[in-house]
Amino acid sequence: MTKSRGIGRGGKRAGAGRKPATVTIVDVQEFRGTVADLKTTALETLAHIMKHSKRDICRVSAAKIILARAEQEAKDIGKKGAALAKAQERASEGKFAPPPPPGSKLN
Repeated sequence: MTKSRGIGRGGKRAGAGRKPATVTIVDVQEFRGTVADLKTTALETLAHIMKHSKRDICRVSAAKIILARAEQEAKDIGKKGAALAKAQERASEGKFAPPPPPGSKLN
């Protein structure tokens, strides 16, 4: 077998490998505020189109989008309420339930 003549055979090399990702840190509250503002603006725009457009198809499309959005939010609120009620029910009984207050009739 012959010797290598100054040619590397692998190993650590400068500049090799995956470059580190640049991470942008975003303030979550600021981001949520921006998204909420954009949602409000979008709904106001759709409402304006629905009320003032001369084309029926535009008014109907805007109305459908607004109704779909309202229906989805109502479903989400219903799901959250049901999940909260279920969690409260589970918390009031079972292994992790808080003990009854002293002097109560349940002791």
